[in-house]
Amino acid sequence: MGQELTIRVMSSTDGQLFLFNQDSDGRSYQIFPNRFSGRDVIGQSQMQISAGMIVTVPGPTDGFALRITPPTGLNRLIAVVVPPSVRIDDIAQKHADMGTFDNVDSILEEIARRERQARTEKGVAVEEAAPKNRAVGIWVYEIVP
Repeated sequence: MGQELTIRVMSSTDGQLFLFNQDSDGRSYQIFPNRFSGRDVIGQSQMQISAGMIVTVPGPTDGFALRITPPTGLNRLIAVVVPPSVRIDDIAQKHADMGTFDNVDSILEEIARRERQARTEKGVAVEEAAPKNRAVGIWVYEIVP
């Protein structure tokens, strides 16, 4: 408890990065992007990640630290990368304060719905195999006293 941690994410595709954490009590918070992120890459939005690029959260110009806090138990770290064409700025801003919220799954469902909608608008059938321009990773870890 109380230790600082850094998360490193490497994506297999270009896109917009989200990081969420869900604790053992079911409470969630958005780790990235957040209002304290100072990532400043010329020509890229704060959420932009390139294939093969490693993003650290918090990064060297970020104005926050991540600390391990209660409750103990299993947590889920969820990383989502969606294509740059998917409109998700409003979702990113909604929880940019890093405050807790319930039901991260509903946010993930909304991101997926918008990604499917963006594909449909481009004339790609939603029923086709999952596109190669998005990525999802889940890491289950345990916080112990």
